[in-house]
Amino acid sequence: MWPGFMGPPTKLLTAAEPAVQGARAAMLAAEGVDGPLDVVDSSRGLLRHLSFAPRPAMLGELGRVWLTDTLAFKPFPGCAYLQPAVEAALRSGVAPQEVEEAVVDAGYLTVTMERLGREGGLTPVGVNFSTARSVAIALIAGRLTHEELSDDWLARHAVEVRELAARVRVRHDWALTLATARGVVDAGASVRDVPARAWPRVLMRMRELGMSEAALPLRELGELARHPGLRREVRALLRAGSARGLSGLDTSRLRMTFPCRVRIRLRSGQVVELEGDEPGASARPVDEQRAVVEARCRAASLEPAVATG
Repeated sequence: MWPGFMGPPTKLLTAAEPAVQGARAAMLAAEGVDGPLDVVDSSRGLLRHLSFAPRPAMLGELGRVWLTDTLAFKPFPGCAYLQPAVEAALRSGVAPQEVEEAVVDAGYLTVTMERLGREGGLTPVGVNFSTARSVAIALIAGRLTHEELSDDWLARHAVEVRELAARVRVRHDWALTLATARGVVDAGASVRDVPARAWPRVLMRMRELGMSEAALPLRELGELARHPGLRREVRALLRAGSARGLSGLDTSRLRMTFPCRVRIRLRSGQVVELEGDEPGASARPVDEQRAVVEARCRAASLEPAVATG
């Protein structure tokens, strides 16, 4: 549930607990325990009750389509959406006391994460889901590791982190949103398996569940309306991809990236502008991803155990 997702410590359970349950289910099945085969797609099943629009085509293809191929390996602790902003901030070489303002232009997912994580506060999870807090800590510490997320470090630097984070703005850029969308649509992903009649229910459920942070403000929808080129590209992306769900997905081509631009205005009046990079991101070379994992292990004083095959 959203209240436990982008702020409180319960976030650590959202992936950990389902992984344990999945492994347990597999072990029980191996021992002969069975159950209703239609528990997912029954009219009283999972898709009916827990999805805004049932998408059975997104299930199946076990042993053929490997979504693990699309994993991102992150250089910094935190959501994948904020990785390039932190990378750019660190590469800027700017001292925190020199910063007058920092503007991060990013795509829809990064901006939505920032809104949802706003109430997380200065906690490890609150930093993990805030571009502003993560960039502030990176500039203050000259790095962003697990050590900067310790209760002691955050308590000692709370005033300066909050003060600097307040000068970091995250704003939406349609071109960056479309760049993210192209990376998945080109691999066959799409929403074409969702029938037109289902979309009113999707919007209704978003309103019922108070998901206003996931909606684009009217001024940004107005920007889309004022630019015919953007509208054409949005329509093209909605028509592209495969309507076959997972069976139409080529994971070797899927690039789930979150490009951003970081523009830092210094107190001197100078402006530093960088494009964020995403080493280890989805579909980046395996050797690069391995290097990211090994660096994270070294930072945590762990021996990396990465397959070489």
